[in-house]
Amino acid sequence: MIQLQKTYIIPLIILSIFLLMGFTYSNTPFNNDDQKKLEKAQALNQEAQKLIDKANSLYSEIAAFDDSDSQNTEKIEKLKNKALDYQINALELQKEANFIEYNVLIKNITNLKEKYSLNTEIPIELKLKEEQSGESFYKAEKLRNEAYKLDDNDLNMRYSKLSDAQEFERSGIENLRQLKEIFSGNQQIEKKEYSITDTIVNEQNIKINEELLQAFLKYINQKDSFLTINSYYNILYSDSLSSSSIRKIWDNYLYSDIGGDFTDEYKEIKKDSLTDENDLRDITAEIIKEDVGESNSNVYRDVLFKIEIAADKKPLPQHTLQKIYAGNKTIEMVNDDGWYKYTIEDFKTYQEANLFRLSLKVDNAFVVAYKDGAKVDLADLGKAQKEKSNKIASISIVTEGLIFKVQIAAAKVKLTENELAEIYKGNETIDMNEVDGWYKYSIGKLNTYEQAAELNKSTQVAGSFVVAYKDGVKVSLISARKGILSETRTNGNIVFKVQIAADKSQLSSEKLHELYSGFEKINKYEEDGWYKYSVGEFSSFSEANEFRKKCNVKGAFVIAFKNDKKINVLEAKKAMICYDPIIQKEWITSNTDLVFKVQIVASSEEISKNTLKKICCIEPNVYLIEENGWFKYSIGDFKLYQKAVNLKNISGVDGAFVVAYMNGQKLQINEAIKLSKK
Repeated sequence: MIQLQKTYIIPLIILSIFLLMGFTYSNTPFNNDDQKKLEKAQALNQEAQKLIDKANSLYSEIAAFDDSDSQNTEKIEKLKNKALDYQINALELQKEANFIEYNVLIKNITNLKEKYSLNTEIPIELKLKEEQSGESFYKAEKLRNEAYKLDDNDLNMRYSKLSDAQEFERSGIENLRQLKEIFSGNQQIEKKEYSITDTIVNEQNIKINEELLQAFLKYINQKDSFLTINSYYNILYSDSLSSSSIRKIWDNYLYSDIGGDFTDEYKEIKKDSLTDENDLRDITAEIIKEDVGESNSNVYRDVLFKIEIAADKKPLPQHTLQKIYAGNKTIEMVNDDGWYKYTIEDFKTYQEANLFRLSLKVDNAFVVAYKDGAKVDLADLGKAQKEKSNKIASISIVTEGLIFKVQIAAAKVKLTENELAEIYKGNETIDMNEVDGWYKYSIGKLNTYEQAAELNKSTQVAGSFVVAYKDGVKVSLISARKGILSETRTNGNIVFKVQIAADKSQLSSEKLHELYSGFEKINKYEEDGWYKYSVGEFSSFSEANEFRKKCNVKGAFVIAFKNDKKINVLEAKKAMICYDPIIQKEWITSNTDLVFKVQIVASSEEISKNTLKKICCIEPNVYLIEENGWFKYSIGDFKLYQKAVNLKNISGVDGAFVVAYMNGQKLQINEAIKLSKK
C-alpha cells in the first residue's frame, strides 16, 4: 500500500510543479525550430542597433560642425548620406526580423486559437486585433514599395517611408504577441459590455435598406462593373480613409446611370448673378458693421438668406450637384426667369449665411435673400440689416503675455450666431480661434486663474472650462497657474546625453567605471536586445559635446531625447536654435509649385516679430498670408508632406499643423498628399 502511494505521489508532485510554472495545455511553448527562428530575429535586431548607433555617432559628429562655414557643407553632406545608409540598412535587417517573428507568431496563434475555441467563443475584439495586425503589415508593405521606387538621390524620403513601415510592423507584431498571451490563457481580455438599452436604441436608430444594399453588392461583383471591391480596399488600406472617400464611391454607384453635365450656359454665369456677387462685395462691410445700440431682431423678420451654389438653363443631374456640393445640407431648386437655380440652407441673418458660405469652398457661391418666396435686393437690404455685437464671434487677436480664458465651445465647422446664442447667453464678447482644423470659442481675457474660474462659474455653459494662453499659444493650465512658464518658447523637454557604451550583456559596475572614471551618474536603457549606457543630462548640444570631449571615453557620442523618447540629435539641435524671424509676405504671388508648410499661429491682427519669436523661432523665415480676415503664419517650405510633419514635430508649438498651397491657393491636405505622389 505504501509503495502504491509513492507511485502516485511522485507524478502528482511533478504535475503540481508544472502547473505552478504555468505549463498548462493552453500555453503552447515555441518548439525548438521556432525558438531558433526567434533567436535569429533577435540577432538581426541587435545587428540593426549596431548600425543605428553608428549613424547616431555620425549625426553627433555632424552636429559639432559649424553650419555657417561653407567649407564644411560637402563634408556634412557626405556624413549625412553615410548615416542614412546605416539607418536604411538597419531598417532592412529589422524588416527581416519582423518577417520571421510574424510568421512564427501566426503559426503558434493558429494552433492556440483552435484549442481556445473548443471551450470559449472567440470574442470580436480578438478577431479585430488579428485583422489590425494584418492591416499593419499590408500598410508597411505599401510604404516599402513606395520607398524602393524613389530615386537614389532622395535618401531622406526613402528612410522616412521605411521608418514608418517599421513602426507599422512593430505595431502588428505587438498585437500578435498580445493575442498569443490571451489564447494561451496568460492574459485576460477586456470585453465591451453592451446593455439591452443600447441595443434597443441602436435598433431604433439604424435602418438598413437591404434591397439597395444587395443591389449594390451584386453590382460591384459584376465582371463589367466599372466599380470593383478593390475601390474600397484601396481606400481602406490607405492614409486617406474618410467618410467623404467612401461617399464618393457610393455616389458614383448611385448616379452612374445619370447622364448630363454642365451646359455651356452654366460656364458663363448669368449677368444678374454676377451683379449679385458684386453687390455682395460692396455691401459686406455695411451688413456686418456692428451697432451696439440697435437690435436687429425685428428688422426684416420674414427674410431668409440662402447660399446660391449653381445656376443653369437645364436641370442639373444629381451627380453634377454632388461634384459642386458634397455636404449634408438639402439642395433646393427654383426656376427664375428660365434659369434653374440651386440654393442650400435658410439663415435668419446675413452674418450666419456669409460665415457658412466661407466654409463651403464652392467657387462662385454667394448669398441671396428671399422674402415670402420672392427674391429681395441684397444691396437695399444691407442698408438696414444690423448685427448684434455681443453674439458674433470675433477672430481672436494674439495677446502678448499670459492670459486666461473660458472655452465655451469647439466645432469642426464655424458656428452660426444663433448656435452661439443658444450656447452662451451672457454679454461677454466671444473670441474664435482656429486650431488644427477646429474652431474654438472662448470668452474673457483675464490676468489670473481665479478671475477666469469666477467667470466660468457665471457662464452657465455645460462643459465650459478655463484655458491658458501665452503669446497667443495654448499652454498647460497647471504650468500657467504655477507660473513656471519660460519667457521664451519651451524646447519640448529635449535633453542631450553622452552615450559611452553598448553591449548585448549587462556590464558590471567595475567594467563601467573602467570605461568612465568621472563623477556623473551612469544611466542604463535597453533597445532591441542591447544594454546602452549614457552619462549626463544637458540642456544644449554644445554642453553635451564639451562633456563628451572631456570624458575620455573612446567612441562616445551625443544622443538626444524628447519626453524620454530618443530623437535624431540634428533635429534636437535645430529645435534649440532661436532665429529672429524674417516675415515673408509676397511668397504667395510666386507660389506655382505644390508646397507644404507648418502653420504655427493665426490672428485677426498682424503679430509683432517679438511675439512670433516667443511662439516659434526654429526657422529664420516665417510666411504670412491673409485668409478671410485671418493673418496666418507658417514655417517651412517643402515639396514632401513628411518633411513638413518632421518640422511640426520639433516645432514645440502645441496645435501646429501642416498646410498645403499650390498656384496661390490653399489645398485640402489629403488632396495635396496625393498630388505630391504623382
